[in-house]
Amino acid sequence: MKKSKSQVIQAMKSQPLSVGILSSNWLELKQNLSILQNNRLKLLHFDLADGQFSPLFTVGAGAIKQFPDLFYKDVHLMVKNQCELAKTCVANGADIVTLQLEGDGDLAAALAWLNAQSAVEEQQPVLGGLSLCPDTDLSQLAPYLDQVDVIQVLTLDPRSGKKADEFSVLTRIKSIIRVC
Repeated sequence: MKKSKSQVIQAMKSQPLSVGILSSNWLELKQNLSILQNNRLKLLHFDLADGQFSPLFTVGAGAIKQFPDLFYKDVHLMVKNQCELAKTCVANGADIVTLQLEGDGDLAAALAWLNAQSAVEEQQPVLGGLSLCPDTDLSQLAPYLDQVDVIQVLTLDPRSGKKADEFSVLTRIKSIIRVC
């Protein structure tokens, strides 16, 4: 039975962690997934990076479908062509697609497309989000607030490796909560 968008959001809120699965030991992946399942941790986080938005390079969207559907798949795009890759991620089973606010492309159009996926027959709703680097002005979120389900606050800028201090991260989170 297809879940509503609000049911998917509630399921995500019940998950205390979004586990960064790509940092797992791939030789022990099956065992690690079993541990997560046994502990009722069902939210897997995938950082997809192409070496163009930042120097990081990870896996492509095809890796998403290799993971069991009993997990929710939370995909953060740190790529040059994130709006097009978002569609490929959804086709490969992503449940949440978080775009990089500082990235290229028409974010409003990409978020509108992600939001429209909730209306597609027989497809689970897809949550759309925005991620922002530590030094990005929070005012840049304003035009998109009514279109996003998730806001990800990075503690490390993937482009430079610059790390934010705890106080500034907490201040940013509090500011976002006030605005939302």
